Amino acid sequence: MKSLRVRVPCIIMLLFTVTVIILGYSLHISLKSNMSELVEERLYDQVTMTKGIIKELRERKYQDEEIQKIIRKSIYRDEKEYPENLKYKIAGKGFLYIFDNTGKLIVHPAFEGKNMIEESKVFRDIFEKKEGIIKYISPKTGTFKIAAIQTIEDNG
Repeated sequence: MKSLRVRVPCIIMLLFTVTVIILGYSLHISLKSNMSELVEERLYDQVTMTKGIIKELRERKYQDEEIQKIIRKSIYRDEKEYPENLKYKIAGKGFLYIFDNTGKLIVHPAFEGKNMIEESKVFRDIFEKKEGIIKYISPKTGTFKIAAIQTIEDNG
């Protein structure tokens, strides 16, 4: 009888502990998923805003070179050093870059003026996707990255 009195509370405590662990893990997975979705939405919204600015500047008859300078100055701290992106810090470091319709990077902190789609599968995948979200591992740093992609129609 005495061993039953000891076993029952131990079994109840064990069941309670297992339940708490399972609930905690489920909550962790759910929060991680929600955070990832939130980051993707915010990133996509920021790309949409930048696209809107570019369209507006084109409608006002700004030349592409002028638009490029405006976008670069609005998001990068310093053109002489590896620029830190001012507006696109999302769950860590990140930056905006823009391809032209041939794949040449017209705004990028390190590869501006280069056509990276021939040199990098990641850039090629991003360029070919045209619209949406792409997730990848950076070949340079080995870190997880998310890219939001939108196409801006060329008005000539």
